[in-house]
Amino acid sequence: MIYAQIGSGNLSEGERLPTIKELTERLGVNPNTVAKAYRVEEDLG
Repeated sequence: MIYAQIGSGNLSEGERLPTIKELTERLGVNPNTVAKAYRVEEDLG
């Protein structure tokens, strides 16, 4: 997801990511889902 946002120009490389709360509200998903996604992205580097 983050890579797609960078690729589409909606998120600049190095730009601060939305907080878990912000992204949870925007996407309408569980906060644990967002936290896990952030951990996966972090593991991928």
